[in-house]
Amino acid sequence: MLTLALLEHDLPAARSLITELRALEEKPALKLTTGLVAEAWTTASLERIAPSDFPRVLQSDLSASISRLPWDVVQDSLKELKSGYEIRSEALVLGIAKEQLDPAAAKTGEISGDLASQLLGMRNQLVTYLPYKNQIVAALSKLIASHNTINPDRWTPNLVNLAANSTGTPVVIGIWDSGMDAVVYKNNLYTDKPAPTASPLTSTPTPCPRCSFR
Repeated sequence: MLTLALLEHDLPAARSLITELRALEEKPALKLTTGLVAEAWTTASLERIAPSDFPRVLQSDLSASISRLPWDVVQDSLKELKSGYEIRSEALVLGIAKEQLDPAAAKTGEISGDLASQLLGMRNQLVTYLPYKNQIVAALSKLIASHNTINPDRWTPNLVNLAANSTGTPVVIGIWDSGMDAVVYKNNLYTDKPAPTASPLTSTPTPCPRCSFR
């Protein structure tokens, strides 16, 4: 409903829906940050300013809005919002539509209510928000940068340089990750010894009293 209100330029309805959505959220951060960009866009639109001034006013309104929020509560949400807009583009939105929505529509001649809602959201991104992507990112970046702190370097004082002829007990390190390039560690790879081959059963296994298999 908020997406439709924005697309139809129903500004009073948009402001009311933003308030309702925030009230429905349970997490403190979401209660404060839901609809932030929509709110700034709506506020700037209500000022009825010249189109040439709209980007500047939108950025100013968004900056003023987020600066009043408690940083310790909203910092993760604002950083995530900034990252999302940094990678968002018209090509990305259209690519997702072509990859995810077009096949479903071509196959059945229709799309589900969920996909229709997603399509409206994409349209809203293209015509409402993305034209002002730079201003949105700039407002968020300025606030985030103002809270950046330089943590003391605890690593450098504890670094140890191990020479090739150093003595010591080798330690096996396991890397659990989505993937790694083994070539980087080609001289330091460790391979487990193969497990001993189990001897064949020499007697009939005893049935398990609690299950139907042996």
